[in-house]
Amino acid sequence: MKLLTMEDTTKSTVQSLKCMVFGEEPLAIHCSETLLQNGHEIIAFVTHSVILKVWAKDHNILILTDLEYLQWIENHTIDLVLLVTYPAYVSPNIFKKVQVATINFQDGSFPTNKNINSTAWAIYNNESE
Repeated sequence: MKLLTMEDTTKSTVQSLKCMVFGEEPLAIHCSETLLQNGHEIIAFVTHSVILKVWAKDHNILILTDLEYLQWIENHTIDLVLLVTYPAYVSPNIFKKVQVATINFQDGSFPTNKNINSTAWAIYNNESE
């Protein structure tokens, strides 16, 4: 499986991808909007966040919980899975269903700030990059 970057998904040579997004923070909305603006389709959104559920509902995207997605993917084709600072365990079984790539997006600098609160820790530590 080729590692695909967000830059790759914006190139005109990439076909429209059927995507599944996992997220609990507003950053997942920004990433999802980038996918949609570049002609990709989000077929499911895995979240417990009320804000993200409202966004997904407004975009007619199926909303699943972390307890529902494994059963759902058994009958669906997914090209791209995007995990955006997703804090919960993701079953490795999902990766067997992905046709193109899985991207685990964290907004921190690795390896220094590799936890879910990396942005807050960077501010706290007065980091400029």
